[in-house]
Amino acid sequence: MKNLVIKCFRLFISYKLPHEGYDTVGFKAIDQNKDGIININELEEIVGPTLASEIMGCVDLNGDDKIELSEFAHAAIDFKKVPDDLFRSAFNYFDKDKNGVISMEEMELHVNNVAHYWQEIGKEIDYNEFKKLIQN
Repeated sequence: MKNLVIKCFRLFISYKLPHEGYDTVGFKAIDQNKDGIININELEEIVGPTLASEIMGCVDLNGDDKIELSEFAHAAIDFKKVPDDLFRSAFNYFDKDKNGVISMEEMELHVNNVAHYWQEIGKEIDYNEFKKLIQN
């Protein structure tokens, strides 16, 4: 279940990436009503209801049953190619007390009920572990 924590870290990084790098052509092709989000109906028209539901479950990171451009782009990001300064910026954002590690208490500021998910991680996360979690 540490995937929820990793998704939170990755989502933050995907929001920080410049939008000009996003696949807006692919996004716009699916966003048929041009409202800036992809909903389940738009997905179902392209891939059918079963696959649309699976895709929504994987790509909709904030759980609002919509896929925003940043979530769409997140699904295509190769996190092994993200610049180190972006990893550092994300790490520093979560490391509120600036002690060089992210604790469960610091994550609770961003993820509800994180204690349940943090058990798999089991400890504080330093920068190298943070980067490794995201890249793998």
